[in-house]
Amino acid sequence: MTRAIKLVEELLNLVNTGTVQKDARSNDTKPASPRLWTTGIEQMITGRERLQLPLENHNYLRAVVWGLASDPAQALAASSKRPQAGGPSTQQLLQDQVGRIQSDIVLGLITKEDGERQIAALKGGA
Repeated sequence: MTRAIKLVEELLNLVNTGTVQKDARSNDTKPASPRLWTTGIEQMITGRERLQLPLENHNYLRAVVWGLASDPAQALAASSKRPQAGGPSTQQLLQDQVGRIQSDIVLGLITKEDGERQIAALKGGA
């Protein structure tokens, strides 16, 4: 089996569960629609310059989707998103940035306090 087919099968298994686990070692789960997974993948593609490629596993994607699923506003926005002609809206860009910050917190790349400060600054609160 080719690597590409294996990756697609692994992604399908993740998406088809309808949930996201914080990481493979945890039993913590949150509901995650296929659209939420798509949003997570889109965020990773948008920020790919920050990633050290190739990624060894799907843990970063899990963390991104976990961050999205942890924020009810982003989960709702992802579930009601429709494909658009043209580029992303300002709201979508903000949601992407907030999702990346939340993922960085989950992965331990930044502290929760730093992440909250960054999110507040993005939203004009600091």
